[in-house]
Amino acid sequence: MKWHLVVAVAASSLSLVGQTPVPPAPAGAAPSSQDPVRPSSEQNRVDQRAQSMRQQIESGRAVHSHVRVQVRLKNGNKLVGVVKDGKLVERVDGLRFVEAQAKDRGAGIRLWYTGGTRNFVFVPFGDFAEYEVLQQLSNKQLLAIENDMQMNER
Repeated sequence: MKWHLVVAVAASSLSLVGQTPVPPAPAGAAPSSQDPVRPSSEQNRVDQRAQSMRQQIESGRAVHSHVRVQVRLKNGNKLVGVVKDGKLVERVDGLRFVEAQAKDRGAGIRLWYTGGTRNFVFVPFGDFAEYEVLQQLSNKQLLAIENDMQMNER
């Protein structure tokens, strides 16, 4: 399995979650000033948010969400953990992590909450045999994982 294809598909599919296309208004139809379901100010806010999401899709900008992943290493070991904020490809630059391309030297992922710890493990892509995104996590789910880890440490 080619891990870079899995990463690309996962990153692009996350930006499409929860979006439905809106049919265009018929030609010559006057735009309605109010939606019968929503007040005008709320409709404007929703329209602006939808337009922002469309622009992100067109520009290829990824949505930053948390995902649970499973990685099988070349040595046969499996790691299951969380990648935070949609940072599926990073590399170490001095004392910090920066965005990178999958083929960059030293690129990999920070895998949080593996082995029952609250820390992360940085795994270089060169060590991957397979990489699979298992589920998208909300902020509440991520907080629940963090709280479980803290309880287990006590």
